[in-house]
Amino acid sequence: DVDIGSNSRIRYLLSVLRAFKGNQELDSDEFNSPFFFNVSTSEVWLSGELDFETYDRLQFTIEAIDFGQTPRWNTSAIVVYVTDVFDTPPRLRLSNVVDNVLQIREDEGNEFGAVLSIIFFSPKLPAYATANLTLMTSYEEDLFSIRLINDKPEWSLRFNHELDRETQSLYEIYFRLEVHNNVTTQTHINVTVVILDYNDNPPVIQDPPTGCVSFPEDTSYKILYTLNAIDADLEESAIVSYSIFDAHGYESHFRINSTSGLVELITPLDYEEVNTLGVVLAATDAGTPPLTSTVTLNLCLENINDSAITFDSTFLLFPVNSPLHSKLATIQATDGDGTSQPIFYYLDSVPSELFVLDTETGELFLTTCLTHGLTIERTFRASHCASLTED
Repeated sequence: DVDIGSNSRIRYLLSVLRAFKGNQELDSDEFNSPFFFNVSTSEVWLSGELDFETYDRLQFTIEAIDFGQTPRWNTSAIVVYVTDVFDTPPRLRLSNVVDNVLQIREDEGNEFGAVLSIIFFSPKLPAYATANLTLMTSYEEDLFSIRLINDKPEWSLRFNHELDRETQSLYEIYFRLEVHNNVTTQTHINVTVVILDYNDNPPVIQDPPTGCVSFPEDTSYKILYTLNAIDADLEESAIVSYSIFDAHGYESHFRINSTSGLVELITPLDYEEVNTLGVVLAATDAGTPPLTSTVTLNLCLENINDSAITFDSTFLLFPVNSPLHSKLATIQATDGDGTSQPIFYYLDSVPSELFVLDTETGELFLTTCLTHGLTIERTFRASHCASLTED
């Protein structure tokens, strides 16, 4: 002030402080003043840290006011440009990671060295800066590894073994990034790897049948077995249904409950058609694709005497000049039940002066001379009984 006396004394005020980021002016509550202003000396001191990430320039207005009876004043606007230095740790990012959780379906990582995620960070580093990424886990084996991608500051996260949710479904891994510039900064991130289920386990049949289930051939109903299987997968893949896979043409004789696995005989089998039968049962899960396990239920039928003994022939022809006591024929009969018990033969006709029948062999012998053209009817009986009184 060119005046003299009190009119030349000057006091200073910092009246307005404004902050800008690009072309956008910030509200006063979005930043803190980094300055201290001495009203006596008009010195502006930097009392706080400047933050390029918040603003790139500050503008403040200083008023100079004299002490005259009629004060006179003038103003000056000062602009402070803030330049950037690499002082903010970069933010680590992983592809496919949401809220620090990486979800991988177990079949997607079932190849050795499969890439689970790409690790990068922002903002990009200055050309003169270097970065080192460290992977840390609490597992004894080197289950995970990271690999630099083409000398870029990006890494691939790999799993060094096949993923198997049934063995382990959660993994905790830790990444630490060090950036070396004019200062060294660090940042880190914890990631939970969740292994999602895939239908890779067929149902496991519990207590599979052993030996042979025996029952008489005339059995019309019988509970044979209960098929039970457990699937190690989750949700729909763990739902198991049961069916008869193959009964070799006898499917109509059986029924199986698709939910409980109860296997029932509902129609009799015939020993003379089949005396042993292997029924193949199936347990199938509801996964995609569905997986099936099978087991064979062996059945053994017990023969019962339900078929008659039949003669192989009912007409015998022999010459008229057959000598006495000669063998005329052998009577043969067959038991439809297929039993190995011996068959005994009897001549029911009385008198039986014409023939003699060997009870055990069925051989028929002549005991008298026969006339040409004579037709003789005799009744024979075949039985498993050694005497007629037992028949």
